[in-house]
Amino acid sequence: MKLILFQIILFGSLCYSTSAAMAQQAKAYETVKYTARIKNRVFHLDYADGYIGASKIRLVSSRQKTQLFTPQSGTPEANGNFVFRLSSGADKREIILTGINEETEAPNTIRASYREKGRVLVLLFYKNKP
Repeated sequence: MKLILFQIILFGSLCYSTSAAMAQQAKAYETVKYTARIKNRVFHLDYADGYIGASKIRLVSSRQKTQLFTPQSGTPEANGNFVFRLSSGADKREIILTGINEETEAPNTIRASYREKGRVLVLLFYKNKP
């Protein structure tokens, strides 16, 4: 009887310590906030420094609801371009960040191009002050 009680207590303490350790794991990247403005639109970039595949861009416009752009892939292309596509709808809009290097720290500014309906607009994302 004592052996069974001991095993139950040991199993319970192991389960508790495992769940506590899993809850305390830190994420492997830091989110750096950027903003770009063009006409009546504001682009908010959540740049995942350390794992760029977790980045996202929100487009806020006074005429439309907020739109979300997500990465096409988890890594930048060989030329440093990192492509985001509109996550909903059949719309072919995309935002391409240029000169992205995952090996360096998040820059103060990021150049990008916004493509919609055959037009290309140049964006400049500025790092938000903490």
